[in-house]
Amino acid sequence: RDMPRAEIEARNHGQEMPFLLQQVPSVTQYSDSGAPAGYSYIYLRGIPQTRMNVTIDGMPINEPEDSAFYFSNFGDFANAVDSIQVQRGVGTSSVGAASFVGSVNFASAAFTDKPGATVRIGGGSFGSQRLSATLNSGQLGHGFRLYGQAALQESDGFRHNSGNSQ
Repeated sequence: RDMPRAEIEARNHGQEMPFLLQQVPSVTQYSDSGAPAGYSYIYLRGIPQTRMNVTIDGMPINEPEDSAFYFSNFGDFANAVDSIQVQRGVGTSSVGAASFVGSVNFASAAFTDKPGATVRIGGGSFGSQRLSATLNSGQLGHGFRLYGQAALQESDGFRHNSGNSQ
């Protein structure tokens, strides 16, 4: 199943990626706290994320210790991706570990020719707040471009800072 940028934006309300993917067939999710921020996990076809291959732009991002990818380490990750592809089924991979259950492939945010910046501010129940800022340099001669994102998420007793760059 492919999820383009427009659908990601329509579904993204500041939750972690497993909550955003819960509408994909064969995907279930849960969170340690029950809230959409914090440690949340994804299951594909009833099998945990330690048995799936997770990539961004074709590069594996599973942790080597237990072969999982922890979405809580990347605040506001949904704003840093352009599309998501969920593939169900056993498969081999030329990058990373072979997938027993399937794979989740992220494509990073599209670079633009014009410079720009975006700031997102949000709040919700239980004292949850989020602040996210992205910067796109535009073209810097000879086709070179930079993209960066910083995010802060906070909820009663839980605070998460992250920065993503490409």
